Amino acid sequence: MPRIKNIQIRASYVVGFGDIDVPETIFKELEELHHERRAVDGSTTNYEAAVNWLNDNVDEIDAFDGDYEIEIFY
Repeated sequence: MPRIKNIQIRASYVVGFGDIDVPETIFKELEELHHERRAVDGSTTNYEAAVNWLNDNVDEIDAFDGDYEIEIFY
């Protein structure tokens, strides 16, 4: 059986929400992230409320579209 010593996979997926109420702070931060086309990652420190909301509400189990990209393989 072949052995993979190291594999790293970048997974991305789409989760949709509709007709939801959010606090004004979260709304404004999500709106800014969208307009700036910024990715949300560990360096998105100016948007703490939005990042916390995304972490609490976005889950892969709710995804309806997913992509996988193998970045490292040996």
